[in-house]
This record gives sequence, C-alpha cells and structure tokens, in this order.
Amino acid sequence: MGKKPGIVTFHNKIPHKNRKNAPSYSENAFVEFLRYSSYKPRDILTMLNEMVLATKGSHFSHDDFLGMLNSYSGYLEGELKDYLLIYMTEENYEDFRLFFDYFHGMRDFSYAVFKEKHLEYIHYLKDAGRQIPPEMDTVQRALQLLYDANVIGYRETFVSHPGKSEVRVHWSFKERTYANVRPNVRMNETYMFHLGYSRAFGIW
Repeated sequence: MGKKPGIVTFHNKIPHKNRKNAPSYSENAFVEFLRYSSYKPRDILTMLNEMVLATKGSHFSHDDFLGMLNSYSGYLEGELKDYLLIYMTEENYEDFRLFFDYFHGMRDFSYAVFKEKHLEYIHYLKDAGRQIPPEMDTVQRALQLLYDANVIGYRETFVSHPGKSEVRVHWSFKERTYANVRPNVRMNETYMFHLGYSRAFGIW
C-alpha cells in the first residue's frame, strides 16, 4: 500500500517464535500495542507518539516499536505511581517499588512463590526499620493491590468438557465493570506480570 501524507503506517504482520520449538506464527501488528497496554486509548496514543518522535513519523518497523518501549516504560510507571499515591505516600511508593526486585527473571510465578517473596520483602523492610506500604502488609492484600493496578493477572485452569481442561487469563482491566469496580483476584492460581510493567521494573 502506498503511504498517504499524515497517515501512520506499519507492517501488517509481526513474525513470532513460540517457546519450546513450537511452530512460528505471525499476528496483526496492533496486537503488539494491545499486549503492552491496559486497553486504554491513552496507552496506545502514548506509544504512537513516542514512535513518531523517534522516527520520521510516516512508517514504523517492529524494531521501532521495540525501541519505543523503553520510553513507554517510564509512562507506565508514572501511571502506576499516580494511581498508588491514592493509597500511599511518595516514601511508601519507593518501598513498594522494592518489591519487584524479588521477581527478577520471574514473569510467571505461583501463589507459593508469591508468598515466599512477600515474606522476604516484609522481613527486609522490618529489618531496615522501614514502613510497610499500605495494602502490602499481607499476601492477600498485596496480591489484590497488584491485580487492581493491572500489574499482574492470573491464569485459571478449568474443566470445559469431560477429560478436557482449558486456561482462562484474567486481568482486572478486562473484568472491571460499573457493577464490579474492584474484581477479586483468585488465590492459589498461576500469576504473571503484565508485559509493560515487567519491562518497566526490569523483571525480565
């Protein structure tokens, strides 16, 4: 397709390689934007604006997208901080941020691992004479806060048919409604950090 003045274009398909030597596949480029967002228009516009600033602004490659994620990470953390300052002070937030240091290299984790890392984190703060940030004092409250903030989601495995199980991925931003503004996170599931926050906090 020819380029039109003022129209943003990028390759329609992005090639991917699956883990464990599974067949490679391609998907619509816009899926990449959604994957790093919380489905908010502001997230998508921020990514596009960052790419325009870093390029000539008329044609983007996947490398341009990957390069943009570094600056986008700063935006995401700023969004998270603004949200959390409703619950905590600036000093609390700095202590909250330390929690992610316990998950380097672990984008996916079990409930047991979360409990273990949370205990290590609490012990560190107490030994250092630092205050435990609000909503982070128990495993359940910490898990719920991270889910509310869209930092983590979880996978639920359920039996769909006799002898067949399926996996459903849950994110707060997808499940939140006017009738349920704070959907509950389930305990004892498998959890994963949102790709955007995983990158922002150097988890992977």
